[in-house]
Amino acid sequence: MAIRYIGSAIIDIRYRDRGDYAGRIVAGKCSWRFQDLHAPQAGLGAGVAYDSSKAYDKMAGSAVSFGSYFTSDNRGEDTPDWAPEPDVADAINDATAWAMDDKGNYDVRRTPPDVEENAAKAPKPRIGPYGMVPSVSGETWLENEVDGRRRARVRFPDGSLRVVDCEGVADTFFSVSCRAKIRGQIVRGYVTVDQDTEEFIFRPSSSDKGLLTSLLCGPAAEKLLSSSR
Repeated sequence: MAIRYIGSAIIDIRYRDRGDYAGRIVAGKCSWRFQDLHAPQAGLGAGVAYDSSKAYDKMAGSAVSFGSYFTSDNRGEDTPDWAPEPDVADAINDATAWAMDDKGNYDVRRTPPDVEENAAKAPKPRIGPYGMVPSVSGETWLENEVDGRRRARVRFPDGSLRVVDCEGVADTFFSVSCRAKIRGQIVRGYVTVDQDTEEFIFRPSSSDKGLLTSLLCGPAAEKLLSSSR
């Protein structure tokens, strides 16, 4: 699953199976749940897996395209049953139309706007013993052990960046056990590398997936989700 941002809308999207996606678009106080959103028969591009960051980017844009199409001034007898109510489609269109380029492509973001604005305040990795430099990829990094502690700044499924505490060293598949503290709760998982972006990312343990799902949107997004209809 992943959270994406287009304009002022939030897209919560999940890959199900066989190229199908489901999720929800939140625009202001309105929301629309979608399901059976199919990826193109030809796939999403060479080397792009269905459950990858690039795939979620493309399918979030596709979801918004469908959700914003049948607005109150663009409906008729052939409007499909799955289309959102007119006022909901209007809200989605208002929230996202300005985030489209002249070719009709949406500006899909993986990071909430407030996180992007605070990038200058991002924590910096520490230099390890004997001048050992951390591994850095984009806005993410993984430290060497410093004073008995090893940290990593990783990308979470909602697009946010957080610093986690790591335990041990990377295994054969380059994953490092770690724990994240989110809103006062500990979520256990591991740090690994996204094959598309090459950033360090957080994957929750199977026992903590549900907990992460309930925490990952952040206070602002959670407020929108809880107040939407």
